[in-house]
Amino acid sequence: MNPDIQPAPERLVENLARRSDLEQLVARASRAFVGITPNELEGVIDRTLEQIGTFVAADRSYLFRFDLAASTMNNTHEWCAEGVEPQQHNLQNLPLGIFPWTLEVLATEPYIDAPLVEDLPEEAAAEKAILREQGIQSILLVRLCSRAGDLVGFMGFDAVRAVRPWRTDDIQLLTVISDLISTALEHDALMRRLSESESRQRATLEALPDVLVVFDMQGRILEFTAPEGMRLPAALRRPVGVSIWRVLDREDRASARAAVTCLHAGQPVGEFGFALGDGGARYHYEGRLTRHGRHRFLAVVRDVTSRHEAETALRELALELTSAEEVQRRDLALQLHDGIGQELTAVNLRLQALRQRTGQNDPELDQAIGILQDALRKTQDLTFDLSPTALYELGLGPALAGLARRYSGSEGPTIAVDTNRGGAALPTSVAVLLFRIARELLANAVKHAHAGRIALTLAVLGENVQMTVADDGCGMPEERFHLARANQNGGFGLFSIRQRLEPLGGHMEITTGNGTVVAITLPLTEETPKRSRSESA
Repeated sequence: MNPDIQPAPERLVENLARRSDLEQLVARASRAFVGITPNELEGVIDRTLEQIGTFVAADRSYLFRFDLAASTMNNTHEWCAEGVEPQQHNLQNLPLGIFPWTLEVLATEPYIDAPLVEDLPEEAAAEKAILREQGIQSILLVRLCSRAGDLVGFMGFDAVRAVRPWRTDDIQLLTVISDLISTALEHDALMRRLSESESRQRATLEALPDVLVVFDMQGRILEFTAPEGMRLPAALRRPVGVSIWRVLDREDRASARAAVTCLHAGQPVGEFGFALGDGGARYHYEGRLTRHGRHRFLAVVRDVTSRHEAETALRELALELTSAEEVQRRDLALQLHDGIGQELTAVNLRLQALRQRTGQNDPELDQAIGILQDALRKTQDLTFDLSPTALYELGLGPALAGLARRYSGSEGPTIAVDTNRGGAALPTSVAVLLFRIARELLANAVKHAHAGRIALTLAVLGENVQMTVADDGCGMPEERFHLARANQNGGFGLFSIRQRLEPLGGHMEITTGNGTVVAITLPLTEETPKRSRSESA
C-alpha cells in the first residue's frame, strides 16, 4: 500500500507526528552544523546520515564527493542499517563518467527518485547494472551544489531488503539536509584554504629577513615585525606609536615621502632607502612601500648594511687599484721623461750641432735627425698619456681643456669644454678616472664618428658627478649601439669604461642618432670634500 494513501484521520495524525519529528530532525541537524571546526565536520556528517537514514527507513545512506581536478568521485561517508553490507570501500576513485545518466539529471534536477530500480530508463543502463550488483531495489539521490550552482556531489539513500517508495516530505527533508551539508563542506574547504594560506604566509614571513612596518596616513607606526635575533638600532626597538617621520633623518624622510607620493600617483610600489645611527655603528636599509588598506601603508624593510659595507669596500678597493695604477703610470712617465726622453733630446742636440759644424748637406744625417725627432714626439705623447702633468698640477678642468686642444689640432673638430659646475675639488682617484674616460670618448668621437663639433661637460649633481660627451658625427652603427646598450662589448673602449665604473657604482648611458651622446654618472665617495658638493649644487 502506498503510504501516501491512507484513511484521512489516521493519515492526518501520522502526518502531524511525522512532521513534528521531521522539523526536530532538521533543527538538530542545523544546530549540529553551526560553528563546527574542520576536525568535527566528518563526525557530524556521519551522525546526520545515520539519523536521516533511520528516519526515512533506508538501509544505507551515503555521500559522494567529486574531485573535479582528477575527474573522479569518492564515497566519503556511509551509514548502513544492521545486517546491510557496506559498500564504501568498493566506491573509491571512480571515474566521473561511470554514471553518465545520473550526472546529466542531477545537473538540472534537485534529486532522482527511483522507487523501483528496474524502472530506470534505458539511458541509465550503467547505473542499473551497478545497482543490481549491490542488490539495491530502490534509490533516492539528492544533489550537492556549491554556492555558484556547480554540482559537487550527491547524497544517496538505498533500500536493499525491500522496495521502498520515498515520501514527498522525506525528499523535502533530504534536500534541506543536502543544502546544509553542501554549505558545511564549502565552508570547510574555504577554512582549510584560509588556514593553509595563513600557515604559508606565516612561514614566509618567518623565513624572510625583512622588517614589516605598517603605518597610517600621518606616519604613525601601527605594527612592527622583525625577524628574531635581528640587530636593530635604538630607533627601531620600540617604534609602535612613534611617527615614522621622526625615526628618519631629513634626507631619508624626503626619500620615503617620495615613495608615498609614487603610490598616490598610481604606482603599485614605492622604493626608498635610509640609514640609522646607533652609537658608533650605522645601519643601512632599503624599503619597498605599498598600500595596506584604505588609509594605511606597508613597508617591507631589508637590512642591507652588510651589502653596503661590501660595496663600500669594493669601491675603496677599486679606487685603490686606480691609485696604484696611476702611481705606476707616473713612475713610468717619469722614467720616460727623465730617462729615454732626456737621452733622445741630448742625441738630437748633438746631431744638430754636428750638422752645423760640418756645414754640409747630408741626406742620411737629416733622415736620422727626422726619425729621432719623431721618436722624441712620440715619447712626449706617451708621457702625457701615461700621466698628464696638468691633471696633478692644475686639476681636472684644465687637464680636460688641454686634452680637448690636443684632439682638436689644426684640422680636428671643435671641442667645447664646460667644467664650471664641478670638478675642481674632486678626489684625485675620481679625477684620474674621469680624465681617462674622457680621453677614450674623445678619441672615439674623433676617430670613428668624424664629428665636426664635440661638447664635453662636467657637473657635480647632488651625490653624483656626471660627465657628458656629445658629438654631431655619424652616430654609432646600429649593431654596435645595441651591444653597448645591452652591456655587451660594443668595442673594447666602452667595455673598459664599464669595467672601471661598475665597481664604483657608476654607469654609462648611450644615445645615438644624429650624433652620439655618452653620459657617465659616478657616485661621489666619502672622501669627496663637502665643499665641492655644496658649491656645485
